[in-house]
Amino acid sequence: MILNIITVWYNEENNLPKYFKNIENFEWLCKIRSIYCDQGSTDSSYNIAIKYKAEIYQHGKKWYCERSRKRAVDNLVEQWEWALILDCDEEVSLELAKEISSIINKNAYGVVKIMNQIVAFGMPVGIDFAIRLFRKGSVNVTDTIHEYIKLTNENFFTLKNKLHNKDLKESEWNEVFNWINKVNIYTQTHRYNDYVKYDKKPLIYICFMMRKDIFIRFLYFYFRMRLIRYGWRWFYYSLLQCTYPIILFAKIFYLAEKEENA
Repeated sequence: MILNIITVWYNEENNLPKYFKNIENFEWLCKIRSIYCDQGSTDSSYNIAIKYKAEIYQHGKKWYCERSRKRAVDNLVEQWEWALILDCDEEVSLELAKEISSIINKNAYGVVKIMNQIVAFGMPVGIDFAIRLFRKGSVNVTDTIHEYIKLTNENFFTLKNKLHNKDLKESEWNEVFNWINKVNIYTQTHRYNDYVKYDKKPLIYICFMMRKDIFIRFLYFYFRMRLIRYGWRWFYYSLLQCTYPIILFAKIFYLAEKEENA
């Protein structure tokens, strides 16, 4: 059984050598095919990929990574083959590689959730669960941000070992600016999807919903995920999570006013 390992990069020359060396853990466990989606990198990422004999899937410009992954799965992975979604800064331990290999060789499940480490301000801040391993045909791959894999049924398996994020050297200010840039992309996608229902609502109603969303998101990350015990870095990380509804509703205000004046 073939395991298609898919990653998306844009200017990842610092992470790619470590990434390529890391996925060698799979080479003696199962047959692998590495697929690398380049989003128009301007550094040496492309040359590094060639050096490591990667199968390169170029878009020629900076796409949003979820769409790149979807296209890679749709166009390059055969029906019922396995696909593993990884980020360039994630590390697969030998133990996790063995678990993944065992799953695809047994074919007992078509969908697998893997724990991954959430990183902010250069430090780990918690654990998330995501569908990263699946057989094509067992899930629906969509364009929706962070929910680009939808279960077609509830028959899935969760692995005990987790992915490790090794990109822990980013400065705090870069983390903030990168976060805001990502939120800007996310909200642009959701503007015409989940929150379009707020467009025609009264201003007071939208303000109430915005405050409600901010409050709920902060409580969820700071208390439900138990980040309160980790001090100020996790307090700021929880605050960063609140920028999503702020930017989203700001766009709703702006576009609604623009439509009225048109």
